[in-house]
Amino acid sequence: MTSMTVLQASPVRPLTKTIVGKVNATNGKTEYQIGQYDQKILQFSSKEVAVSNYADMCLVLNKLITDKTSCVIRGMLKTGTDKSFFMRRKASNPVGGCIEDVDQKWVCLDLDSIPLAAVGNDLKKAPAILRGMLPKCFADAACWWNYSASQGFKPEATVSIHMWFWMDDEISNTELKRYFDLFNESIKELYGINKLVDLVLFDSIQIHYTAPPDLQGVADPLSDGRYGALPGLPEVRITEDWLRDDRLDTGAVLKYVNKIGDDKEGFHNPILSASAAWVRSYGASARATAEFKALIRDSIERADKSAHTPEQVERYKSDSFLDSLIKSASAKGFDKDNVQLDGQALEFFKDHVFSSSAGKFYCIKSREWISTASFDLVARPHIKMAGAAKVFMDAGGTIVDNVLIIPGQNPMATTVFNGKKVFNRWQGRKGVLLDEYDVGPWLKHISFLCDGRENVATLLQDYFAFIIANPGKKVMWAPVLGSRIGGTGKSMLKIPLRAIYGEGMVEIGTDDVRNNFNTYMEYELVVVEEIYGPDNRMMVNQIKAKITETMSRINMKGIPQYDAPNFANFIMFTNHRVPFPIETGDRRFFFIFSESLPREQEYYRQFGAWMAANANGLYTWAMQRDLTKFSQYQAPLETDEKRNILESSMSMITQKLVYAKDHITWPLQHDLINPPELLQAINSGSKYQMSLNSLSEELRKIGAKKLGRMMAKDRSSITVWAIRDFEKYENMAQSDIVEEIKGKMIGAERDYYNGMKI
Repeated sequence: MTSMTVLQASPVRPLTKTIVGKVNATNGKTEYQIGQYDQKILQFSSKEVAVSNYADMCLVLNKLITDKTSCVIRGMLKTGTDKSFFMRRKASNPVGGCIEDVDQKWVCLDLDSIPLAAVGNDLKKAPAILRGMLPKCFADAACWWNYSASQGFKPEATVSIHMWFWMDDEISNTELKRYFDLFNESIKELYGINKLVDLVLFDSIQIHYTAPPDLQGVADPLSDGRYGALPGLPEVRITEDWLRDDRLDTGAVLKYVNKIGDDKEGFHNPILSASAAWVRSYGASARATAEFKALIRDSIERADKSAHTPEQVERYKSDSFLDSLIKSASAKGFDKDNVQLDGQALEFFKDHVFSSSAGKFYCIKSREWISTASFDLVARPHIKMAGAAKVFMDAGGTIVDNVLIIPGQNPMATTVFNGKKVFNRWQGRKGVLLDEYDVGPWLKHISFLCDGRENVATLLQDYFAFIIANPGKKVMWAPVLGSRIGGTGKSMLKIPLRAIYGEGMVEIGTDDVRNNFNTYMEYELVVVEEIYGPDNRMMVNQIKAKITETMSRINMKGIPQYDAPNFANFIMFTNHRVPFPIETGDRRFFFIFSESLPREQEYYRQFGAWMAANANGLYTWAMQRDLTKFSQYQAPLETDEKRNILESSMSMITQKLVYAKDHITWPLQHDLINPPELLQAINSGSKYQMSLNSLSEELRKIGAKKLGRMMAKDRSSITVWAIRDFEKYENMAQSDIVEEIKGKMIGAERDYYNGMKI
């Protein structure tokens, strides 16, 4: 499912133009002062709205048209981004960015400053007329449209409109730019317009403004409405009508030529597509161009021309129109005669692998996924043609089943994993072994965070040493480090870990844990900042599964879901005493909560500088530390803070039963119980109303043991649970157990506390 990224300025401000009207005292006419969009807005917040079809898209747009503080972009925020506050920068920005370029099924076409005469000087008919001027696959499709905020207020007689479509396949910004760049060339000849579609919106961070203008002292001249919808097919059928890079071949030429003049296609779109296919197959030489012209003219002569005027037909057959298409197709990189595979091109190919499961390229240098169309674009300095992906395949480029992170195996190389050819994008450890090192500050700081508890600090140190020294091995539990006051330096532990792990470490938040997109599960070390979900048992179960499972289903934006090995170890930080609920018998979390106050700032300055300079020392320490007493599978220590969390996580009835078990009091004053009798005692005159199944679950939580259904000497039988002394009753005859429990009644709570013998 695709999505729409909705942005708001942070702090919230209007994202539209302000129109101020003033009456000219001389001529009595209203003059408009048109404000511009606020270009000083740098920080934004966002939310992603899932959309699965044209109707979903329209619902989102119908809401946004009344919201003057929101807008849309085609990109999506990368995993781990704080959605409440970020800079609108591309993820590839060298100074740091968070917005990724993804393929989308929705697209907005910006038709800007089109002469009003082109639509017959009729704004009411303009949306339908302009849609009809688009390629056939768009002209046939349903469309949601909205006029620009300044439409109707500018003195120029022009039309500016956004037209929103839903595609039948995900399409990249690169493909959109290339296609409409070529389309705009043909428009010049047909309609005398320099360009119909502005390419500016085909960008991951370009804002799509959706709100109407903020009118001050002026009525809206577009009284019939600034937005609406045109009926048509629910999808733009690009898979049928649009020439895509992966379908450029000789057969495509005749496929499109044969559509010239039919009822569905008309003339323009088939000729446009045929020109790209022709240049891809035969080149753009003078002879090839002459043959293309002859083929098109012959096809036009044989086609049904009744829907076109003689002048239009002659324009389609003209040298100027056909030459412009061939020239434009060649300039856009379709020309097959421009292929040049020199040493530089081969080196370029070595920097990429193609994943058959993802259907995309992976760039080894930038460590980014690239669509086929984007690969074609970045390859042009090396291969002067479109369809570079096909050349890559033909030239023996590396093709793998998948691109995965496999710690401990040959880094950044092709390997075989679980019987499949994969590219291992693990970069290896960054640490260097030293002859001399001192990790005293590291050990002392961990002891400080553990409030000086030696056994707790030792286990935490062992954990860090194990995961550093053993790439590819998972620990079946995760430390959760907390403090009653922020600023104790918990997060500073990440500094040397980042230096050692490099890009094998990722930082996420609580929202990312709950998010369907889970690319962080491919990393070696996952750091969860400020984990918090006090009532979210579902989230806790998800985390426990991620800690223990050996395979993960990866859901990455713009990539088909795939299974990947789970090598992730976790570290979590929090400032909450009860960050999330746990259950009795938990084996997955090592809770450490510090009561210490933050130290002086000079301590942290010196410690931070030490860690930044001593990552290799920490790496050497981890590689040489004696871990013979550490087990990655054994449950961690049960600290006092974990017991407090467990108690806080219990329901009232669980807490009452735990108290009764520990203090040998009602309703667990006896070591053996019969669940139906216990249930009657609890439910009788009490606010605790339980079922037999829920009672059995509560007994398991408090550590009681089910001995089973047992038969007495008189052949009667009952179900028996042991509350205490398990070994005693496991070695006792069933009939003796039944006789013992029959002689002991639980009774009502009031009777027990009134001193009656029960």
